[in-house]
Amino acid sequence: MTIEIIGPTARTAVKFGDQKINPRPLGSAEQDPAWTTGAVEAAGSEDLCFITLASPGTVREHLENCGVEVLDGPVTKLGALGEMVSHYCRDPDGNLIEIAVYP
Repeated sequence: MTIEIIGPTARTAVKFGDQKINPRPLGSAEQDPAWTTGAVEAAGSEDLCFITLASPGTVREHLENCGVEVLDGPVTKLGALGEMVSHYCRDPDGNLIEIAVYP
């Protein structure tokens, strides 16, 4: 396990091999407005990222065909394995879901 510091507000992430967890500190939306995160700032709220082999265009098209509102994307972000292209949406509970593609 290694610790990674991210962004202008020095958020902490924890990496486990090819996986990364971004804990959401209370007040994070106010500290870093560029950080898209869960709708509810509470214990148990989630920000989940799923990796796919589909192209970013295919991800966007699939989400739109399913009637899912895309909050942001495609955008380039830094994942556990380096740069990736992500789309963000919410699940029915307001948790943030990121669907990412590594080049």
